[in-house]
Amino acid sequence: MLNQKFFLRPGRLRPDVLPIVEAIKPSLSPGYFLPMTASELLATTRRQQWLQSLWDYSSLPKDMDREYYLAPLEHCVTLMQQFSLTESGPYARPGGMADYMLETVSYAARLSKSYMLPVGAPPEEQAAQSAAWNAVVLYAVKYLCHLHVGSTFRPDEKE
Repeated sequence: MLNQKFFLRPGRLRPDVLPIVEAIKPSLSPGYFLPMTASELLATTRRQQWLQSLWDYSSLPKDMDREYYLAPLEHCVTLMQQFSLTESGPYARPGGMADYMLETVSYAARLSKSYMLPVGAPPEEQAAQSAAWNAVVLYAVKYLCHLHVGSTFRPDEKE
């Protein structure tokens, strides 16, 4: 039968102190990546410039911009992680898919400001609906990015 001295002998950990566990860094084969959070993925200088461009061309207040534009983009980037867009070309690198989406949405935000939507409506109506139409354009372009995977699509390029 075990007695109390067995549990309290020198060298034995005290029951009220948790053992220190060292973090084990898994070794990954080349070409494999650990999942990252959206803030880690968006921390690069170029991606921050694209997000700043989206904010500059947004007519929404900061909290609404975060809710309607930034949160969905963060969700997409989290799903995309470090996937490349294509096997060759400018986006054939880790994170190329997210770069492609952010760059295209940034260009669309800039271009949507130069159009008065809906076309043919009175100026008062266009001014009242401009934020909603800008959101429609950005969501449509984000959707097009998913449809045009593998091809280079920029809304400001003429075919």
